[in-house]
Amino acid sequence: MLRVHKIAIARIFADLIKADRIIDTGEMECWNRVCAKYSIDKEIETEAQYLSFSDALVSICNSGVQGLKEDLLSDCRSMTVSDGFCAHSEALILIALILMLDSEQPFRVETFSIPKASFNIDIATSLYIESDYDAATNEAIRENYRSLFKEFQLAGFHFVYPPKIIEHYQDTDSKLFHQILSFLAPSMSESGIENAYKSLMKMTTGVFCKDLLCNNMCVH
Repeated sequence: MLRVHKIAIARIFADLIKADRIIDTGEMECWNRVCAKYSIDKEIETEAQYLSFSDALVSICNSGVQGLKEDLLSDCRSMTVSDGFCAHSEALILIALILMLDSEQPFRVETFSIPKASFNIDIATSLYIESDYDAATNEAIRENYRSLFKEFQLAGFHFVYPPKIIEHYQDTDSKLFHQILSFLAPSMSESGIENAYKSLMKMTTGVFCKDLLCNNMCVH
């Protein structure tokens, strides 16, 4: 195992431990075992602070070290229940770890680390994104939207489907919407408000993802 892999492991466990903002005895005991198992010292812990969670996962997935993904996932599972309870925030990270590290799961996934200062979204949000319009997928979502929304809700997530939000914008009184935009951006000129209004009225999921989401997440 290379040093970069140890740094990645330290970062993953750091995020997992800090997820519920409570650090207890059980987690520290588990962390000590992890440090001993993967030879993680203070210097590696320090370097791990400068690595993102998503980059850490990519490093592990591309390591080529036999059995590393399986061992790491097993240790992460143990960490989440070391205090006798798996918090919602810990469960979300564990879902990402399972989807990335479990070779038997059938999904193709990718994780993104979002800079907090540049993007604000609730931690329990499931946001539908697409770079290009997919007619079949969108038709399926529209036909089953209420069921999907309720199923996500039962799982503890708020399902956000941009076309539904855009439809809500389009149904809102034009004068009221202009007033809202002016309130949110008081320094914007009337022409700027009008341009923003027109852009929102014709926005698609693809445009939302490319021009707004990716720019805020610094994803290219």
